[in-house]
Amino acid sequence: ILTAGPKREEQMDNVKRTIENLGKAGIPIMGYNFSLAAVAGRKMLPYARGGAISPVYDKDADENFDKPLPNGFVWGQQVEEAEGDMGDVSLEEMWDRYDWFMDRILPVAEAAGVKMAIHPDDPPYPIFGLPRIITCEKNLDRMLAIVDSPANSLTLCTGSLGCAAFNDVTALVRKYAARDRIAFMHIRNVQRFADGSFEERAHFSPCG
Repeated sequence: ILTAGPKREEQMDNVKRTIENLGKAGIPIMGYNFSLAAVAGRKMLPYARGGAISPVYDKDADENFDKPLPNGFVWGQQVEEAEGDMGDVSLEEMWDRYDWFMDRILPVAEAAGVKMAIHPDDPPYPIFGLPRIITCEKNLDRMLAIVDSPANSLTLCTGSLGCAAFNDVTALVRKYAARDRIAFMHIRNVQRFADGSFEERAHFSPCG
């Protein structure tokens, strides 16, 4: 589905059955991602409170960061046989793939009583030369408008959105909560740096 490969109709049928089974089991939310490049550039270091281990994003931590991903690979797994690399996937092509997916899965999710809750891209900007679409308010609005339904919702991750200076996370929470489009949240503190790197930190407490 993510690669628009030759087996995507078959894979789409599998996803539909999964959503139907979630509904039958009484599971009301399906958290998911729609990204080719997954999460990259992470190190686990003792930067959190008391020396606790936490994720640190630094593109220099991944020796493959600037190398194009091979075709047929998604989230580090080979999903189909293909040659070459993915470096020529455009932003609008990625949106077309997402539109295709949403047009087919939302009616199934609505019938099953399951909310599809997409997680923002982490980090919310291009990596490996590949586009990211779930990154900012403009794109979140576009995503929610594809199928305007309560079943089309967000996993609102404050860390993934907050690591980009162009996102006002508090405003995003207020906006999408008012529209009842937040299925659940991941709440993380993030410290940003000018070079684009960031660190996940412990939550601040009013009690110190």
